Amino acid sequence: MPSSFSDFQERHIATLTDLTIKEYGQPISTKTDCDKLTELIENRTRKVVSVNTLRRFFDVMPSSGRPSLETLNILSTFCGYADFYDFKHSLNETDKAANADLTTDAVNDLYQAFGETPQFYTTLSWLIKYAFRDGNIPFLKSFFDLDVFKGKFDYTKGDFKKPLMSFGLELQSSPRMFDMLVNHYVNSPVAHALYFECFVDYDFLTIRHHHAIRAYSQSRRDNEAQLFSLCVLFLHSFLLKDRVACSDLIKRINAIDFSVELHPFPAGRKMACNILFQSFFMGYVKPTLINEIFEVEQAMPREGVLGRNIPSYHTIVAEAFVWSGLHHEAVSIIELALGAYKTQSNYHTQGILSNLWVTYSDALLKSSRIEECREVYNKVETSHFDVHSKRFSLMHYYKIGSEIQKQANPKLAASLKRSSLEIAATHKFKFFQTLYS
Repeated sequence: MPSSFSDFQERHIATLTDLTIKEYGQPISTKTDCDKLTELIENRTRKVVSVNTLRRFFDVMPSSGRPSLETLNILSTFCGYADFYDFKHSLNETDKAANADLTTDAVNDLYQAFGETPQFYTTLSWLIKYAFRDGNIPFLKSFFDLDVFKGKFDYTKGDFKKPLMSFGLELQSSPRMFDMLVNHYVNSPVAHALYFECFVDYDFLTIRHHHAIRAYSQSRRDNEAQLFSLCVLFLHSFLLKDRVACSDLIKRINAIDFSVELHPFPAGRKMACNILFQSFFMGYVKPTLINEIFEVEQAMPREGVLGRNIPSYHTIVAEAFVWSGLHHEAVSIIELALGAYKTQSNYHTQGILSNLWVTYSDALLKSSRIEECREVYNKVETSHFDVHSKRFSLMHYYKIGSEIQKQANPKLAASLKRSSLEIAATHKFKFFQTLYS
């Protein structure tokens, strides 16, 4: 049996981490999670691992050390193995079969056979789950080198987006795999577009994704990429209520040369960060900033590629307006978007439309336009939600609670609000807790 950490492969620990999380039943990211897990471990294995040991193992508290063999043995037993050696042996046997079958060459052969069809993209989504489950590092490292991605930097295509969403979600749920792979992906222009720029999930941003954004910012030094990176890092600090970091980042954001030729996403993020900074840290949003936002809106492209034919600028700015209590301004900029982009079929089939409808319904509700709000809710309820589905449900609960409160049923309203906040706490929705609790 191995006796030193040098005998342990990081991939084995990454897989054991993910398997323990699956046994626990939800992400492990708080002290409460570790308290509950230590009880489950003791009940199942009759062995004790301290809460602080688990906090270090799951990155709930800082740690520069590595897990001991004793800790790995206990977690392996909790997951159904005799010890860590038994777990490694079982995993290695699985790998021999998995890695023999799942290679980039094999997937490229599938692509040649099926082409860009729904069947191929569905199969690729399944293979991604297979690769993460079995720790197939060689395949995952070469993922963005697959033939299907060559020359493609637009992640808005319907079927094309499915495996990318599957990949992003799997990477989110595998903390140690995330740490192992992200620094490898920063050297790939395809990964820049299809992962780093695609997966700005506010909830995961506060937990781990800010590490990926920092790595990306070191790799891409052009103004557009730097503006995007700094704005996302500002959101990370904002959601953690870190005023000092936000003050530093907003200065750096505003020091970057700004042009309406910039992509609408980073342009919108710059405006959104300034709205949030002024509203939450200065106490009011300057009229000059609001005027500038609407002036820039007029110059935003209404057609083009890579997100230029959808109201990305409007959606991001409108969210910040709502968070800051500027509901009439949010309604105004969304209604400009609904008028300017209504003929773009791509806009009507992508997730950004759901984002826009949710923000619109919130702004209408807070503007006391209740009947219009209900009409928009009907569109929201029938829209397809992907990675943010739980977020939308929470906002729906909370806002319906607000409406009921206006209709003189405070008891039911309080119940709905409390339920939404409890779900937010369970799923670690940091942005929701920050803005609505």
